[in-house]
Amino acid sequence: MSNRLILSYGSSTHQGARPYQEDSCYWLETNKSGCIGFVLSDGMGGHAAGDVASKTLVKAYRQVFSKEVTLDTLVSQLKASMDLGNQQICEIITKKPELTGMGATYLAGFVYDKILYWISVGDSPLYLYSNGKLRQVNEDHSMAPILLERVIKGEITQEQASSHPQKNSLISVVMGDQIEKVDQPTTGIALSPGDVVIIASDGIQTLSEKEIERLVEKWQQHTPHDDLTDMLLQAVLNKKNPKQDNTTIMVAALMPTDGSLSDLHGTPSNASTANQVSWSALMRDDDPVMEHSFSKENITVVKWVILLLVMIVLGLVAYFYIDRLKDEALSPEATKDHLIEKSADFDQSIDQIFDSTLIDDSIQEPIPVLEEPVNDRVSDNADAVSEMTNQDKKVSEG
Repeated sequence: MSNRLILSYGSSTHQGARPYQEDSCYWLETNKSGCIGFVLSDGMGGHAAGDVASKTLVKAYRQVFSKEVTLDTLVSQLKASMDLGNQQICEIITKKPELTGMGATYLAGFVYDKILYWISVGDSPLYLYSNGKLRQVNEDHSMAPILLERVIKGEITQEQASSHPQKNSLISVVMGDQIEKVDQPTTGIALSPGDVVIIASDGIQTLSEKEIERLVEKWQQHTPHDDLTDMLLQAVLNKKNPKQDNTTIMVAALMPTDGSLSDLHGTPSNASTANQVSWSALMRDDDPVMEHSFSKENITVVKWVILLLVMIVLGLVAYFYIDRLKDEALSPEATKDHLIEKSADFDQSIDQIFDSTLIDDSIQEPIPVLEEPVNDRVSDNADAVSEMTNQDKKVSEG
């Protein structure tokens, strides 16, 4: 069996019920075989320009990294990209004080030689699906883990934790100031054939981890493969959450080129590379081939370009046929029956050309759900925990 692998990747995003889109993301294609970079940022601050903060962080990542990426500097450069983005946000707020309060999560990293590296601040989840199981591998810098710990200790009930007003508040975020918590392991996680990496904004957490796990399993079992990012995003929208947050989903999957996953997960499957285009071909057997999944928007553009080319060809064909018919009509040998026969041949050829190039534009965009304004999610760690404790004491005393 060949060790040759395919590293395929793609992304999907939706505004959800929010009146604005504050998520930003980017794939970095490098010159190294089997190396792909990613960055995702979920802005916060609403009218205080959360979208500006997220775009600033993505821009900083692109400024620090180029197509030339080396393992020696990768970890330090990830930290440098976060620091640069934080500095640039500070400069923006200094020039425009009315933007004070804007900030964003930061989740960036690489799949490099089948190893996953990352840096993260905030609550944007990084999932790894491996051996049929899904788990979040990065830290969650929201109040949720703190509340869970208190449930485990018996300090509060599960119901109190679920309904707590600060459960979604962040204890660490990039907002042009000191960053309270940064998750950056010095060593990465080794990936195996069949592993799937999911980089997302917290809008995906409308789905439970079990639901995400089942969707990835279903994706691996079906052929040809649909776009996994679209499957996950549609599942989120199908929940019809009236307060659905912006949702951005990025996926990188390490797949064997023979397409078979039956020996990996015990389920017969014949994976296809449909809807993917290879941009790197000549590689060693143990190097992953890089492939990128076209988004629906890109496919639609391609369809219209093809349609335009078809119309140009039809126009040229019509021009030359009509010109030829005119010449024959003026010639002494031309007869009425002869010209009618030529015209019929022309109509038939036009029909054949058009039928052979018909474009199916049946892709439907997800139906957006109702809009709902965003609430501020930043929480000072110490104050939030203190306030939370006082509230819980009051509940207990009552």
